[in-house]
Amino acid sequence: MSVRLRPMTDEELSAWIPTGLDRFIAELVAYTGEPEEVIRQRSAPQFAEYFPDGRPAPRHELFVIEAAGVRVGTLWVGPHPIRPHTPEDAWLYNISIDEHARRRGHAREALRLAETQLSGRGVTTLWFNVFASNSAARALYRVSGYDEISVTMAKGLASPGAGR
Repeated sequence: MSVRLRPMTDEELSAWIPTGLDRFIAELVAYTGEPEEVIRQRSAPQFAEYFPDGRPAPRHELFVIEAAGVRVGTLWVGPHPIRPHTPEDAWLYNISIDEHARRRGHAREALRLAETQLSGRGVTTLWFNVFASNSAARALYRVSGYDEISVTMAKGLASPGAGR
């Protein structure tokens, strides 16, 4: 399998930014149940910070994942969002494999290529979040050597007066 990462072209980036934001919002709505408007109000300013003037902010990189010369997905890495000035930490913001190309090892190989590039620049730790219900992604990260270091838990509570 010949997988490679190549930087997005300006045209690809221009198309990816709004769809990337919409996909991120849709995922959060699906996983958290929060209203789309609330998530959009919180997420749009963050995306604007990461892509000022439609360009990636410093240390943010977006790649097209290609297999045998055909586009099969995208990958976005950048500085750790809580420690952006710590060059040894990086954050995997997104890795997405197109529907037609899933379950063929492309994500695992793209992740390995990103790790190699980052470590070559002095990054020692790659961080990310993954939703607990995303079992395919969690399996990918486990076989790629990642450890769970934090678990966030939640329970929906009945509103006051319910059931009376």
